Amino acid sequence: MTSNGGRQRGAGWLRGVAWLALSWGVIVGTGVGFAMAVSGTALSRPQLPPVLRDQLVAWEALLIGLVVWVGGGALLALAGASQRCLSRRADRVVRGVLGSVLAGALVFYCASWVTFAGGGRFLDPEMIAFLAMSPLQFAQHALHIDPWLTLAVPLLLLAPAALIGLGLPRLVDRMGRTGQIVVVLAAIASGFYAWSLSPGEPDTDRATLALGKDFRPHRPVQDPAAGLVYSYSELLEISRDDRIGPVSHLAALIREWIVDPSAGIPIDPAIEVAYPPQIEIEEWLASVDRSSLKRWNVIVAVVESLRVDQLVVFGGEREVMPFVEALAAESLRYSDHYTQASHSNYADLAILSSHYPLRGEQVHVYPENPTYPRILIYDLLKPLGWNTAVISSQDENWGRMINYLSTGNVDHFFHSETFEGLTYVPRDDTGFANFMKGEKRSGKIDDRFTVDEAIRWIASLPESEPYFIYLNLQNSHLPYETPADFPRRFGPHSIDFTIRFNDFPRARIETVKDIYADSLAYTDHQLGRLIEYLKDSGQWGRTLLVVTGDTGQAFYEHGFAAHANMVFDEVMRVPLLMRVPGGEGVSDARPAQHIDIPPTILDLLGLPSHPGLQGVSLIAKDPDPLRSRYLVAQTPLAHQYAVVRGRHKLLYDVRHDKVMLVDLESDPGEQQSLVHEDPALTAELLRRLGTWRRHQVDYYDDLSRHRRFYPPHLAD
Repeated sequence: MTSNGGRQRGAGWLRGVAWLALSWGVIVGTGVGFAMAVSGTALSRPQLPPVLRDQLVAWEALLIGLVVWVGGGALLALAGASQRCLSRRADRVVRGVLGSVLAGALVFYCASWVTFAGGGRFLDPEMIAFLAMSPLQFAQHALHIDPWLTLAVPLLLLAPAALIGLGLPRLVDRMGRTGQIVVVLAAIASGFYAWSLSPGEPDTDRATLALGKDFRPHRPVQDPAAGLVYSYSELLEISRDDRIGPVSHLAALIREWIVDPSAGIPIDPAIEVAYPPQIEIEEWLASVDRSSLKRWNVIVAVVESLRVDQLVVFGGEREVMPFVEALAAESLRYSDHYTQASHSNYADLAILSSHYPLRGEQVHVYPENPTYPRILIYDLLKPLGWNTAVISSQDENWGRMINYLSTGNVDHFFHSETFEGLTYVPRDDTGFANFMKGEKRSGKIDDRFTVDEAIRWIASLPESEPYFIYLNLQNSHLPYETPADFPRRFGPHSIDFTIRFNDFPRARIETVKDIYADSLAYTDHQLGRLIEYLKDSGQWGRTLLVVTGDTGQAFYEHGFAAHANMVFDEVMRVPLLMRVPGGEGVSDARPAQHIDIPPTILDLLGLPSHPGLQGVSLIAKDPDPLRSRYLVAQTPLAHQYAVVRGRHKLLYDVRHDKVMLVDLESDPGEQQSLVHEDPALTAELLRRLGTWRRHQVDYYDDLSRHRRFYPPHLAD
């Protein structure tokens, strides 16, 4: 005969299992609902074949079930053991801890969907580290772009946790033993059904399409039920494992950690690599021929997200930036110029340091007083009598860039954190009524205030002393702000949709491009104000002005929008103009990149190069047309490297262990991979990329080299 204690334990076990079964159903239902509602996920794409959609849902459901049944079962077992073995007070403590663990897991799950909705990436350790770089800026940016979603986040996080932690246990108690048995049996049947649908691991890169290590387009895949045909590139975009759900995303990360794909990138020992010995600044100053030194003012103006095709002089179809176009007519124009990275915290500093931004296997956050050397352009000009300033529309705390910029040689440092006013003038505030409230809208200053500050600082300097300004302009950053009092030539005054980072309706691409163009036109107007001031004050004749973009901007050419993503040319190719006093407008098609800007400025001023610079002068004679240029993306959205050499570009995706080779002359849109057509060239470029990557990472991992050598120079 069964004892009352045994019956109670059995009933308690059944209630626990029924609760887990219902919890599994609620989490799967919540996840599928998010996946269908949030744009950018695999399940939200209407062209996804129904068969593949069912497989993806089944795979995510199985992984969620694994977590729920293993994790939840362990929690129930611990709770039961504590009730039997511990005192009532200790049991309450244990149950409180277990409840907190459960609530934390549920909050993490919902928060992961929120980060995907806002930034296109599920929450994971890398994303957490990325958010931790500048949490206040992320919150400001989210509030500025989508305040309703941001304010609703606490409810989105707490509601499912409250339902599972409080509502379901009561529901289980009310349904009785028969209902509990039915729920458990239904969960078992659902599990077997999901198992029958799931292909095991619905990673179309590796399993469904079995294409090896190539981005290579595949034969069309027919879905008879829908009567549609899908190319490989479409399936890769809509169903890769980082766009199904949070749990399958974490499973893919675990697989990546176990099998490190980047460790297998080959190197070429025949490529010569030099590590220049460090020198004191006095040694470099002693090599300066002061009789030939041109004491020009130098302004390096960086325009946020400036695509190369936004300028007519570089092939653009309409005049977006008239002041910059006029500047181009009298400038050195580099038509084959690349940024070093797809994101600002890497790209911006390469312009000043002439150092490749790759410093480790994961995202690099700049430390205070870094052990590795940094020779920024103003560190070389300051001892020669230049006044120096960093005047930026962005918060230079982003990625802790301020730690890298603060070398002790900046006389005037101005950015959004130190600005006593409104960051970004609202589109609908023509009177600037909120200007003096000190409200921080999204961590960026309207460019009119930044240019005002540059003009004010220049006017405060002795007329006989040259100056260097790093000017960073940000109105063209997503969501492409244009104040209401500035006339729009391209886009509408208002829109009925939200432009989020990496996400806006694809049917509105042309509208968003027009809004983007208006923001560039506004920034151009502010640059024009600065140029007019320099002309009116008699300084234009002795001012070297450099204009470039930190990165470009994507509009779904390869399935994503904005930047900080994959290293395709719509993000990586940017214009470079160098207006030289007394010079003429000349087009130059030599290979150029951001790290070449400091050595070129030095050369134009009549100064020798410095051994710590990894770039080359762009006015040197006999440039190498096959010079290698290396690109990197290390963000939650992409982890990629690329090398551009001649007409070819090789991309390597770390997360998906994929290689793509493109001919930029015959395929400027980078749609067709030539890996199988030219395996020898693929192998050569992959070895070059691997050699560069290995030496960069090894150098920054070796503290002893930081004290003796500058970063490596590859003879390729």
